Amino acid sequence: MNMKSARPFVTATVTMSFVILSITGVLMTFHVFPREQTHMLKGIHEWLGYLFIIGAGFHLYFNWSAILGYFKQRHNQLQWLVAGLVCIALSIGAFVFNPDSKRGQGEGRHRAQFENFERHHSSDLPKN
Repeated sequence: MNMKSARPFVTATVTMSFVILSITGVLMTFHVFPREQTHMLKGIHEWLGYLFIIGAGFHLYFNWSAILGYFKQRHNQLQWLVAGLVCIALSIGAFVFNPDSKRGQGEGRHRAQFENFERHHSSDLPKN
């Protein structure tokens, strides 16, 4: 497969993985499946996430000159700046208002993991 014939394959891969990532993300967010079945959904979501990242990398490679030309236009720069700020704000909001911490699992779970690590590796830590 040469580079020109790879472009449609990369586009299809990125598009399909995006669609499935979106669906699995929504299903996990709203806890559609019982907790026992969520691990399968999480696995699909994670592996397709890796495929999406690889596909996006190839997409950037194949379209780099067009992307650079797009960013040179002033109105496009403003749109990307606003979109970036919205994404950062939503990410901060998701971090601050973590649903796990509302259920009492967020901070406590991480503290328990740290204490478990400390118990098992206390001999590895340097003595003061």
